[in-house]
Amino acid sequence: MVFAFLGLCIVSGFLKTRKEPVTTLWTAKAAYARPIFHATMARNRFFQILHVILFDDKTTTNRWRSTDELAPIRVVFESIISRFPMVYTPNKHITTDEQLVLFTGKCLFHMFIKSKQGKYGIKLWVADEAKNFYVCNMQVYTGKNDGVREKKRGLQVVKYMIRHLYGTRRGVTADNFFTSCELANLLLTKKMTVVGTLSKNKPEIPALFLSRETKRCPFFYLWF
Repeated sequence: MVFAFLGLCIVSGFLKTRKEPVTTLWTAKAAYARPIFHATMARNRFFQILHVILFDDKTTTNRWRSTDELAPIRVVFESIISRFPMVYTPNKHITTDEQLVLFTGKCLFHMFIKSKQGKYGIKLWVADEAKNFYVCNMQVYTGKNDGVREKKRGLQVVKYMIRHLYGTRRGVTADNFFTSCELANLLLTKKMTVVGTLSKNKPEIPALFLSRETKRCPFFYLWF
C-alpha cells in the first residue's frame, strides 16, 4: 500500500498537479478525471497514509539529526536517487546546476534566493542529461554548516553528482560557480571533459589574460 501511495505521488508530479487541490485528483467529472487514482486507492485512504507516514525511526535518527539536517528522510531520499542511474543510460552531455524547489513550509534549510523567480524554497544540486533532461543525480543543499568549504563547494558538488560516470568519456557543462581548472584536471584524469564559464576572479587565470579589454568581461570560457 505504501508503494502505491508513493506511486500516486510520483504520478501527480508527472501530471504537474502542484497548483491543484489534492482532492481534485479523484474527481469523477469526465473532463478532469484521472482513472489511475481511483483504480489505485480511495481518496480517504490516501489522506490517511499522508497524515501518518514517516520515513525514519526517531529512536535512532535523533542521535545524528544535529549533524544532518536531512536525517528524517535521508535513507528514503538516497534510496530513490540511487535508482536513477539503474533505469536509464544518459546521453554523452551532462549538465550540472542548482535548482530551487518552491516551498514555504517549515524547514531548517529553507532558503531565499533573490535572483530566482519563486525566491523561497529548498535548493537542490542537480546533474541531468542535456538532451532529454533526465535527472542522473541529485543532492539537497542543507546549508553551509555541512563540513564543506564554500570555496570548494562547486568542485565537491560536481564530483558527487557524476562520480558514477567516471571513465565514460562524457562531457560536463556547468556555470562559473562549478567551473575551475582543478575540476577540469580532475575530469581529465577520469576520461571526461568540461565546458563552462570561468569567473575572472579565479586565482588560476594568468594575469596576462586580464588585460584592459578582458576585464570588462565577467567570464571566460573553459574547455578541456
